Amino acid sequence: MANDLANFATQECPIRASSLYWMSRCGMHSALKFLAQFPPDDGGPAAQTGSLTHLAVEAWHKSNQDEDAALRELSAALRKFPLADSGEATKNFAAYAKDPRNKTAKMIAVEKSIEFSIDPADNDHTRKPIFIRGTLDQIREDEEGVYRLYDLKTGSPEGMAMVHDAALQISAYCVGATKLF
Repeated sequence: MANDLANFATQECPIRASSLYWMSRCGMHSALKFLAQFPPDDGGPAAQTGSLTHLAVEAWHKSNQDEDAALRELSAALRKFPLADSGEATKNFAAYAKDPRNKTAKMIAVEKSIEFSIDPADNDHTRKPIFIRGTLDQIREDEEGVYRLYDLKTGSPEGMAMVHDAALQISAYCVGATKLF
């Protein structure tokens, strides 16, 4: 079935929360990728290294912080992510596991797939909701019982540039997490 823009961001063809930054910079870029039916972007070396890091972090939390189990999961996934830098992923994971905030965090969800819709803007003549999908890295409960969203970033840019580039993704995840919980 050929894609047409009538299906863009619908329940059948949701957009990825991580693509919102690029949509805000150049909507035509996103539309053309959609129309051309590009396969899902499995990412290059940096993205695959991040995916390996996420797998190790998830395994660490699910195994009651067993670092060996997390590293076994990372090693087992190398075939799935052939472009990944396993040394960098291991280093990222080790830093994460060493951080005392991560050791004592009360996890509500780890690597939780979500799909949700948001209402269209008032000036959107289609009046159709916008469907978004993604993966919440972590939802933690703080000392006051408030749920907090954590999105692990392993690549570049760093600092405020990363905050800027991820702001729409994180905002969408906050909406999705609020609807989920």
